[in-house]
Amino acid sequence: MNTPNRGILNEGSNVYRSSTRQVGKNDLVAYFMFGNTGKNKVQEYYSNAQGSKVYTYKLTSNPKLIKMNSVHTVRTILNRTKNQRIRNAILESFSIVNSGNNKRIVRSSDAKRNAVVAKYICELGYDGYIANTMPKIEGGLFHQELVLCKPYNKLNNKPEVSLSSQAPGVPVKRRRPIASRSSVEISPLKNDRRFLGFSTPSPIIGGNVRKTLF
Repeated sequence: MNTPNRGILNEGSNVYRSSTRQVGKNDLVAYFMFGNTGKNKVQEYYSNAQGSKVYTYKLTSNPKLIKMNSVHTVRTILNRTKNQRIRNAILESFSIVNSGNNKRIVRSSDAKRNAVVAKYICELGYDGYIANTMPKIEGGLFHQELVLCKPYNKLNNKPEVSLSSQAPGVPVKRRRPIASRSSVEISPLKNDRRFLGFSTPSPIIGGNVRKTLF
């Protein structure tokens, strides 16, 4: 049987999330960012909700992650289910498109589809998934992302906490004229509540359930 490509994020690595509270024991899944720009991007894209804070966690183990910006990975997990709802969610969220003589993954983020994909990957027995920056369907780039299944068991329980306004801003050298910060690149992320999800998680995923999307 083919196996998905593995994504590597080692024990002790920092991961970042904007939320109104810490990761809880009953949370079945949570979204994070990682890497040198992770904290800045969480601050820029996801810390606009009232009462949110930026949490910096450390991984306490080497999670078993699959790499979702890989065509091979997407095809492999597709072949493991005949459930058309799951297959559609994968293909619409991580679309395989032609790029010259090769194929690549193009990302389209939707809270309901994201929840279906994350739950399925957890049910396959992985600790979550990781993805580097990907092109977006509507143009521009979608940031790196990390999903952890049962995140409380994989993170330190005393994260560094900062108010959103105190989190480091985007470095000056990365700031561009207004034209480059187009609605195509920024607006969809401002409305994407995955990184603010503990206050309004999807009923599919778990947490303190309300009848709104996470």
